[in-house]
Amino acid sequence: MSPAAVAGILTLAALGLPCAAWYVTGSRATHERAERLRRAPRLQAQLEARRIAERIGARLEALRLSETRRSFLDYRTADEPLPGAACEARLVSPLAQGPADPMVWAHFQIDELGRLALPTLAAGDGSEAARQALRAQQAILETLECAAPDRLLAAPTSVDEGQAQSVRGLGRDWVVTVGGFRWHTVDLDGQPALVAVRGVRLPNATLSQGFAVRPDALRVFVQDSTLPSSLRPGKPASPLEAGIPLAGTEWTVVVDESAAAATADEQASVIVAGFRRSFAGGVAAALFAGALVVVMVWQSDRLAQQRAGFAASAAHELRTPLAGLRMYGEMLADGRVEPARRQLYGQRVAGEAERLGRVVSNLLGFSRLERGELTFDSTSEELAAALRSSIEQLRPLLEAGGARVELVIDADLPPVRFNRDALHQIVQNLLDNAEKYGRSATDRTIRIELVRCAEGARLSVVDRGPGVDPAVRRSLFRPFVRNSAADAPAGLGLGLALVQALARAQGASADYAHVAEGGSRFSVTFRPAA
Repeated sequence: MSPAAVAGILTLAALGLPCAAWYVTGSRATHERAERLRRAPRLQAQLEARRIAERIGARLEALRLSETRRSFLDYRTADEPLPGAACEARLVSPLAQGPADPMVWAHFQIDELGRLALPTLAAGDGSEAARQALRAQQAILETLECAAPDRLLAAPTSVDEGQAQSVRGLGRDWVVTVGGFRWHTVDLDGQPALVAVRGVRLPNATLSQGFAVRPDALRVFVQDSTLPSSLRPGKPASPLEAGIPLAGTEWTVVVDESAAAATADEQASVIVAGFRRSFAGGVAAALFAGALVVVMVWQSDRLAQQRAGFAASAAHELRTPLAGLRMYGEMLADGRVEPARRQLYGQRVAGEAERLGRVVSNLLGFSRLERGELTFDSTSEELAAALRSSIEQLRPLLEAGGARVELVIDADLPPVRFNRDALHQIVQNLLDNAEKYGRSATDRTIRIELVRCAEGARLSVVDRGPGVDPAVRRSLFRPFVRNSAADAPAGLGLGLALVQALARAQGASADYAHVAEGGSRFSVTFRPAA
């Protein structure tokens, strides 16, 4: 297993367990927080409903007890005689001017025949204010008469449980039994309302007395609620409703938490989505870091393999010309060479030395490239003349190897930026590649073109070899990249990398193009001189 694969497995293991633990812990805490946020409006609604119900219940109970202690005589009308006192003086009711408690809308009394009366003044002094009061009394009376007085008359059944009050008349005490108030729900002007009713047993009659609560007085208790609230008669139908403690009937406080619940649900969703985004970002960052580790290990492993291959190739490239130099040199030194062949052996020694020089030059160039020291000064010479000079130096060795060199130069070339030494090294590497990879071709012609182009001047080297493997075309100008074919000639894989580096050092660019009829075209484009 490769070091990169081992690093990948270890990295995934090192990242997977902490990420899983982080997700489980963070997800649980986030969902608990979101759930608390979602439950908050419901809990608030329940508490608010109980608070309002308790306040209303306490206020109504205090009102009921206060009215229970009131004398039954306060509910009589102004022209109603006292029991057993037909000839004695009339008493004016303290309720004749209207209710004293702001929660009470009206006091009333119902006789055995179902006739309803109010203790307020039946008539006034004829003033406009008195007439308006009279009209208001009449409206109240009509409203109460529509509130099912027959139902309210059922209250005297509780008289037996009441308390005795005494009234003096005709020289004797009359005993009157007064029951306690109990709440009833009636319809007043199309709205449910609370009415308290008690029974009164006189020596000669049985009455029902009571008072009605203002509906708007009850609504005051829900107006200051933090959540929308309302009142309705009946029992609570959900946990968000609270019953008001009343003697005789049932009313409920209803709290609407839907808007608050929707807001809380939205906030909870934002919290959960935020955690997921945070977790995804953290995992992505961790995976990216892990991928970088794996890539670095893979890159180091690849570079190590390339350098190992480079060392082997360099040793081979150096050993081969050195072996030739030694062999031909020893033969010449021993005098075992016929005079007719001395020139041939001398040429071979020169060729091997030239080959050795190219290898050393490429090694030195690559060393400068890695250190970032590959820079050149531009020259004022003509590019065509410099190219002819390089070709004339390299042509004999190429033709001795069986290649044929063609040189085509445009007549009108623009002045361009270049360096003579860098140009010679570029041409040397391109021609060396063309000669090596074109050895198996039927036509071993190497065509060198220097033409005008839109970008300046383009130098191209075209061979008739097999071309470059498509698998390595994109990385062709990288160090140590060579054709992967089994019959590919030996080499260091540095020539094209140096060509591109040398071109860029002069402000030029290098590229490759496949020739359709077979072969390769390597080009270097030089920019116009400033």
